[in-house]
Amino acid sequence: GNNRAALLLITGEEPAEALRLTLDGVRLQPDSVPLQINHAIALSLNQRVAEAAEWLARIRPDRLDPDATANFYLALAEVRAAEGKPGEAAAAAEKVNRDRLLPPQLVR
Repeated sequence: GNNRAALLLITGEEPAEALRLTLDGVRLQPDSVPLQINHAIALSLNQRVAEAAEWLARIRPDRLDPDATANFYLALAEVRAAEGKPGEAAAAAEKVNRDRLLPPQLVR
């Protein structure tokens, strides 16, 4: 479940399946911040941007490990861009440690 969801999120393929898998993940482990970030990304990929923003708003990025921090700011940049907030999207993108991303994520 979680590995397949992560793969789908990284590649951007099968957004509906990614959403289903990430929803299952956060239902099973509601306190898992990495799963919450993945769910927000899946919501965004499914054009459910307002919901994605709500999920991200609950997360404290200063408490995340480096990998989760990179994913958080990548998700935030994508959500802010989808909301039509290019300045906020650029500010979030500047906080992404690109060394923590995989090649398909770098082209977003």
